[in-house]
Amino acid sequence: MKTYRLFIGLAVLVFIQFFVAGCSNVSPRTDVPATETHRLFREKFPFHFQTIGIRKGTTTDTVILAEPPFTEPNAHQALLKKLPPSITSEIFKHPIGYDGWVKDLVLTFPKLSDSEEKELLSLLHRELFGTAYKSDEFTLNLSRLERETFDWNNNDQKYNLDIRLPASEIHAAFLESDERRFVEITQREGKALSARELLAQGKHGVFVTKNPGFVVWSLKQKAELPDKAEIRQFALESDLILGAMADKEVVLVLARQRIVPPEVLPPLRAEDFALLATAAKNSGKLIQTYNGFHPFASEILHGKEHGKDWTPAELSNVLVDSHFGNLLNIADVLLKSYSENGKLKTDGFEKYLTPKKQSPFSEGLFNTVKSKQTEMSGLAYNWNTEGAFISYLDESYKVFSIERTGSLPLSYISLPEIRLETYEEQGYSYLSTLSDSYLVQVVRYSSLFSLFKEFSIFKNGDLAYGIDYDYRMKEFTQNEVSKFKHEIQVSDDSVLGKKIGNAIPYLSESLKGTSEKDRTLSPEIASAQLYQQQPLWFLTPLPSEQKEKLTFIKELLLLHIDEPKLQWPSLVAPLVSVFADTEGIKQRYSKHLQEMKPDSWVRTPSIVVSSNSISTDVFGGHLIAYKPSSFKFEETSTAVKGEIKISLLGLELIGGALSLSYQIDYHPDDEIVVRKNLDLTKMVKQLAKDRSFVVRLARRESISIPINSIPKVDRKDTIDRLECMVNEALGAKGANALRRELCPPNTHNDWWPFYPKPKPSWG
Repeated sequence: MKTYRLFIGLAVLVFIQFFVAGCSNVSPRTDVPATETHRLFREKFPFHFQTIGIRKGTTTDTVILAEPPFTEPNAHQALLKKLPPSITSEIFKHPIGYDGWVKDLVLTFPKLSDSEEKELLSLLHRELFGTAYKSDEFTLNLSRLERETFDWNNNDQKYNLDIRLPASEIHAAFLESDERRFVEITQREGKALSARELLAQGKHGVFVTKNPGFVVWSLKQKAELPDKAEIRQFALESDLILGAMADKEVVLVLARQRIVPPEVLPPLRAEDFALLATAAKNSGKLIQTYNGFHPFASEILHGKEHGKDWTPAELSNVLVDSHFGNLLNIADVLLKSYSENGKLKTDGFEKYLTPKKQSPFSEGLFNTVKSKQTEMSGLAYNWNTEGAFISYLDESYKVFSIERTGSLPLSYISLPEIRLETYEEQGYSYLSTLSDSYLVQVVRYSSLFSLFKEFSIFKNGDLAYGIDYDYRMKEFTQNEVSKFKHEIQVSDDSVLGKKIGNAIPYLSESLKGTSEKDRTLSPEIASAQLYQQQPLWFLTPLPSEQKEKLTFIKELLLLHIDEPKLQWPSLVAPLVSVFADTEGIKQRYSKHLQEMKPDSWVRTPSIVVSSNSISTDVFGGHLIAYKPSSFKFEETSTAVKGEIKISLLGLELIGGALSLSYQIDYHPDDEIVVRKNLDLTKMVKQLAKDRSFVVRLARRESISIPINSIPKVDRKDTIDRLECMVNEALGAKGANALRRELCPPNTHNDWWPFYPKPKPSWG
């Protein structure tokens, strides 16, 4: 009987083993092809995401090095030499935009033991990022990503990424109080120091608050950027940059301690820090634009992209073929598309064009404004840093604050030029509260550029290629203009006539509603009496007038094609679309720019192709100017009690952004009211817009404002709110868990879905 029972037991055990083995063929996979791993990853992350991820099988595993920070085309070869020979590699190119891309490196290798796998991943983190700090927590679990639903475009909606922490609150929380104390991240049990002590002792490195909540990165001013290992530590520990505090020697970059999963808000990149520190040394501004003012940027009337518009995608030289340059491109697409409630669609960004929530402009911004401003012929959508950053000075410290972390400020400008301030406020609030990862990343990097410039933190070397792209492309454009003029001059009238005949519906639609003012031409063309009598006379197909019509058109094009596009009469742009080979010029433009660039791991698009259903010219881009508006507070007994006196110390215009520095004098009895209730950000915006007020101050005239007219700022317990968010993420319930409606959802049971659950390592 015992033998029989033993036989039955063994049979059951064998059956279970076979059953489990059969099930294991489903997941994990027996074999994990590199192509399948890359497809899965980019399906989940169609745009930028830098990480190391692993996907496990039963016989082989794959590791993806997504967007590795290599600066040379063959830099991966040095890495491969340090890996076991059994590891094979493959490079994949993933498209971004019209003709941009990023490269990913995928490694395939036989199944490793747990210790071998950990050693390999640590090596990869050290080689790519300079350190293996938190490599376990920040290695993406691709196997789990495959099994679970992950919506990259809406996952950030679970988190509040739009934080407002005024300079006065940073000053009060960290420089007037020693309650929040910091320890070095590598010595969590070491002595905790206040922000004032860190500044006084000149300590450098990355520090976190003893009770989780905040991170500071202590940097020496007027010095070179630290190495990438220290940058990586700061990037992993933090998610949102909130501001900075400085004395005369040291600056503490203040950030929120990370509560957002890296797949939602990726860590900052060391190569972008280097780029920004290099740019801060050599330039006061960074620019990105989709240049609608290019003479051949127009609707394509022939070929497979018929009916679409194309424009050059232009960047400051240092941003060409960079991750940050592409972030600016994506943010530009998002601003235009979301402001028009999805009516603008851009090729290569189709997965990112549906607004995450209802736009405040349900009919689109252009139609909303056009209904009240009928003469409007175009609209510019700009991101900028005007009012984005505030510098607050007292006797000992300078505090740098960020207006809001959700997005940069924006401006809408109609053509003819009118600033649409009411719509700007609506758009800014809407886009900031989306908590969109890409918009937040642009704020983070833009604030770093301003900080590096403000405190003279630099990187030696020139990251920009030794090519003046702007000059080269102007050369290309001038050559195309010369070719176009020659073709117009020598073209047979029958050919031109046929083009006009085929394009009459397009021209009629393009010129519909054209104002008499827009039709005014230069004296040479205005002498054509028929045009004066009937501006669209050339659209009537009368054979007897054919010669005169074509002569008029030729003169019109030859006269204006060399002028800036804004000066063109309304007829010229649609005529250029009809007669120029816009599809061919677009292709040649892209090819010319791509061919002059060296190979790289990131390629920014050279052009943008879009479908525009709002029938207007669309312009805009980014202006990242470094200079924050600054306020210096002076307590003086000669000041009138109950009033503050504002004096302008300096005024600077940087690429269109106005930077102002003020002195505010107040009576000692009014200190609390002034420091706690004066909304500096609102003041900067108002003063920047009221140029006449600025001019009066520029003459060194001071003005006085009654204290009782200063509205009290709703502080909303900002510091407590940030701590609340950390506590909520960690599952804590305590006195600091205030205003729970502002906290992110309670996700501590499954905190970072596709990464190992972090183990709090603070003291």
